[in-house]
Amino acid sequence: MLLGLQASNYPADIITDAAVVAMAESQEVDGSWKAGEVQLRPPISQSHFAATGRVVRALQAYSIPARKQEFTDRIARARTWLKRNKPITTEDVATRLSGLTWSGAAAPELMEAAKALLALQRPDGGW
Repeated sequence: MLLGLQASNYPADIITDAAVVAMAESQEVDGSWKAGEVQLRPPISQSHFAATGRVVRALQAYSIPARKQEFTDRIARARTWLKRNKPITTEDVATRLSGLTWSGAAAPELMEAAKALLALQRPDGGW
């Protein structure tokens, strides 16, 4: 929802504040966000990598200035989770790359994640 609002240039307000706080507080101890609870839209809500990446992006888009350090720390924990966990599906691999990009991962980590995605490309050009 928040990423759709951001795409339409919706300004931050008490509604986006409430949504982003709820999302932030649903972060797991390991730094990830689990699919399904935050975003109930199967099949796009089946990947923990996708959920984590999208929440990172939403935290950035609708960060609350008074909670900037908290959100920065949450994003860093998410980045650590994205780096440490092995994606299984193509969606996991693709959204892991997005999440690493949005969370500010280092260039070598992004290159490694991009190579993993490119390695899955079929001879016909699809994934």
